Amino acid sequence: MCGQFNEGLVAFIQEAHGTLSVPWKLLVVGARAEQHIQEAGLLIDETNRVPTSVQEIADLVEDLLPRVERWQSDAQLARLLVFYKIRISASSYQPKSLQLLPIGR
Repeated sequence: MCGQFNEGLVAFIQEAHGTLSVPWKLLVVGARAEQHIQEAGLLIDETNRVPTSVQEIADLVEDLLPRVERWQSDAQLARLLVFYKIRISASSYQPKSLQLLPIGR
């Protein structure tokens, strides 16, 4: 399941990457996702392990926020997208993206 789950998400990310006209940074959460993304030929800037508790989720977000702020201040970040999957049935997921920055677009 994990391989198929990640492969579908990677294909969605590749499609989005092809429509972007600006350089981008790719931050990945999870070693399995990292493997599939590398196999697809996309360059990964950073990889983080998957949080296994609520506290680890909070810690990861706390670590990511300064990085995003640094990327913004270094003029390396004009847009922030999050790629993920949502459950649409007991065994089916659909890839989605959410634009976090710039706000209001």
